[in-house]
Amino acid sequence: MNSMEKFKESHEYRGERLRDFVFGFSDGMVTTLAIISALSGAGLNNIIIIFAGIANVLGDGISMALGGYISSKSEIDVYKNAERQEKKEMEMIPDVERDEIRQIYRQKGFRGKLLEDIVKKITSNKKLWLDEMMREELGLSKNALTGNPSVVAATIFIGFLIAGFIPLIPYAFFDVQMALAVALPLSFATLFVMGGLRSIFTGRNWFRSGLEVLVIGMLATSAAYFVGSLIPHY
Repeated sequence: MNSMEKFKESHEYRGERLRDFVFGFSDGMVTTLAIISALSGAGLNNIIIIFAGIANVLGDGISMALGGYISSKSEIDVYKNAERQEKKEMEMIPDVERDEIRQIYRQKGFRGKLLEDIVKKITSNKKLWLDEMMREELGLSKNALTGNPSVVAATIFIGFLIAGFIPLIPYAFFDVQMALAVALPLSFATLFVMGGLRSIFTGRNWFRSGLEVLVIGMLATSAAYFVGSLIPHY
């Protein structure tokens, strides 16, 4: 692997981990905001809200991390299974697989001697041949895999954990309504910033991306507070 390929791989890896972190962070912030808003609307005290928030952060964070782990592991398993099948076919029916390469490049517009040279070049290298079959025939690429499932899960959980505790901090210092009044702008500003960071790997306008996440957070918070306020106070 040359230096350019290593740089590209490293860049893609960092982008994927940033994506996982922002995904976990945004979800952790929104779900915790919804919980504390509902409980604040219900008129519960600080201690209950803090412990309910912590329970949400840990429980939901673990659930999100496991979801990321299973999703990443499934992608890898699907790829490896398809790769094994392709290797088997290349060994058992090489002429058929070679003709599939020919058909693929014929559809790309290659003809005659140039087409045959391409087929010969690809099929003379088993790794290249396999990669071409995986990508062109099955639409699967190793570069598109999300990475180590354990790292994916850990990154999502860390993002969720950090974000989940931010809205809880004011409840350790202020009464419920004041804590909510401090937690909301703090959390909304953070959501906007993290939403804007999504534009790094989505290519979208940073302001619109941040606004989108902010609106989702505001809607979830408003709905949760409204439902909480309907709970009878005893």
